[in-house]
Amino acid sequence: MMQTLNLDNSYALLIGVGGEEMEVTVQDANALYNVLTDASLAGYPTKNVFLITESKATKENIIKHLELLSKKTSKIKDATVFIYYSGHGGKFESGKAKSKDFDYYLLTHGFKFDNKEETMLNGKIFSEKIENINAEKMIVLLDCCHAAGIKFNDRGLKVKGISKIESRIKLTGVELIKQLKGGMGKVFISSCAENEESVIFDGDSNSLFTLVTLEALKGKASGQSEFVKVIDLMYHVLREVPERVLKFKHQQNPVINEVKDLNGAYNICLNSSKAIIKKSIAEAIIKDAEISDDKKLGFLNNYKYSLNINIEGEVGQITNIGTVNGNLNIN
Repeated sequence: MMQTLNLDNSYALLIGVGGEEMEVTVQDANALYNVLTDASLAGYPTKNVFLITESKATKENIIKHLELLSKKTSKIKDATVFIYYSGHGGKFESGKAKSKDFDYYLLTHGFKFDNKEETMLNGKIFSEKIENINAEKMIVLLDCCHAAGIKFNDRGLKVKGISKIESRIKLTGVELIKQLKGGMGKVFISSCAENEESVIFDGDSNSLFTLVTLEALKGKASGQSEFVKVIDLMYHVLREVPERVLKFKHQQNPVINEVKDLNGAYNICLNSSKAIIKKSIAEAIIKDAEISDDKKLGFLNNYKYSLNINIEGEVGQITNIGTVNGNLNIN
């Protein structure tokens, strides 16, 4: 199976809401922009990557850019679209009499609780705009439900929440990916499970979820492959985030939604680590074997925080590094 990636047809939309107690969301979006547009790293053309943060991250501007991506990819057969949102998402009671239903919203810059429809992005609208984007490969990452920051002490990890927001909204990123309609080549990941927080370690500039995503985009889990594959990203994020907080007696488990027809040739960016051999060629080969596609797919197949994940085909059959006989299918 030949692995290719047309970077000229690779696009990204990076959203950092900003505002009081959410400065890290802007830092997260900027960090992703710097990696994606660096020719020596991910290699996306700068003109194809749209960064909207703080006062630009309004409901209207987010919708505008989602529609722009739809327009730019409408006649492209091999488009790759990477969408990232860093902020807060939550659900409100629908307001209908005797109804137990909830409406889900992404909080956008300048949001007002008493004017949700005008100042927040309804999850249904976001889902519709995503569905309208014609892309062979689409990755949507939602780094929602941020803690304001965390501190270390003798008892482990202390999480400081955002009380002004938490008192008015049921924070969750999972509800949104449930609304997103999956399909061939679509990967949706939320940074944490229900009732969890997307933390940032004391002294770090980025949230843990984004930090690990940055590592994956730089080739941390891609060995000597020419490209970073989507299974590299999924494997590294879903494995590393829970492990790194566990020693502090905290839980953060990214949740992955529907993916169909996913295979080893699903590339998302260049692998900047390809030419970096720190110790020896022999050690590099061993490292590649340790994180083979077979191992990654096996891990994903058994990942607890997914919505009905199973792998079609024989996962164990690998013709060579980077080529897998078998598709990952999340229904």
